Amino acid sequence: LYTEMNLPARAEIYRVLALHGMNSIPLSDYLRLALLQMKQNQTRRASQTLAQASLHYPDSAQLLLIRGLIGKSEGHSGQASATFARVERLAAGKPTILDAGFYFEYGSACEQSGQSLRSEMALRRALQIDPCHHPSLNYLGYMWADRGQNLPDALKMIEKALSLSPGNPAYLDSQAWALFRLGNPSAAEPLLQEALRQIPDDPTLLEHFGDVVACLGQHDKALDAYRKAVLAGGPSVPLEDKIRISRRDAASK
Repeated sequence: LYTEMNLPARAEIYRVLALHGMNSIPLSDYLRLALLQMKQNQTRRASQTLAQASLHYPDSAQLLLIRGLIGKSEGHSGQASATFARVERLAAGKPTILDAGFYFEYGSACEQSGQSLRSEMALRRALQIDPCHHPSLNYLGYMWADRGQNLPDALKMIEKALSLSPGNPAYLDSQAWALFRLGNPSAAEPLLQEALRQIPDDPTLLEHFGDVVACLGQHDKALDAYRKAVLAGGPSVPLEDKIRISRRDAASK
């Protein structure tokens, strides 16, 4: 399915739309059209395409999979995780659908909707299928690090993800966060600096950098990072609390 998204979009959409004059449209053409609409950020039209396709192919795991991906992209993580659970049941014994990428999407949707145990199970399944699936290595490693769990194993997973995708700013952030949680903010600081060099306006990176430099006693840097995180769209309530603390600590130096 994922390779379909690389087809020339406009010509293919017109070709598939022309098929609507036919009595029967193949499932593959519905799937192709929905994926191309997703690629062009036309999620509403993709949903309409899937709804129409479902009338003709109500038991298609592939249609459900795309519906779950759309729901997840729109922030409906709970709904998406339920849809992925249905896909898993319908596609039992079909490894071309239930691959590492599927379980990564399933696991991340579960984590985003507060289903931590189910999330970990899905991500572990992804790594059973493909031990080198670096998005799953990073996601599970960061999830553990953020909760202060299994920290040595979390760091190893993230380091493996980085070896497979060197310089990835999200993975650098995960590695820094694991090191910070392990009590090594000095090692975390340059990793976050490099990640911010690549993505300077990411609110999570900015907040993590603020936390790390605050721990190192660099309160002016922390204050600046937290303020930038707010402007970048980070969570205002916890960040405002951190800004107040950093302002107080900077003034008391």
